[in-house]
Amino acid sequence: MTEIAAIIFLSILSGMTTIIGVVLAMIFISLHELIALANKYKNPYLFVLGMVTSVFIYLGLGAIFPN
Repeated sequence: MTEIAAIIFLSILSGMTTIIGVVLAMIFISLHELIALANKYKNPYLFVLGMVTSVFIYLGLGAIFPN
C-alpha cells in the first residue's frame, strides 16, 4: 500500500497528474525497491535481473496492448 501512496504522491509532486507522471513515479519506485533488495541480499545481480525482467515485461505488454 505504501508503494501506491508513494506513486500518487510523486506524480502529484511532479505536477503531472496524467499517466506520464504515474509511470515516472512507478519507474522510480521500482528502481528504489530493486536497489534495496540487491543491497539487502548483497547481490547486485538481482538488480540487473530485475531490470532485464522489467524490460521484457514492458515489451510483452506493449505487444499485447498496442497503442
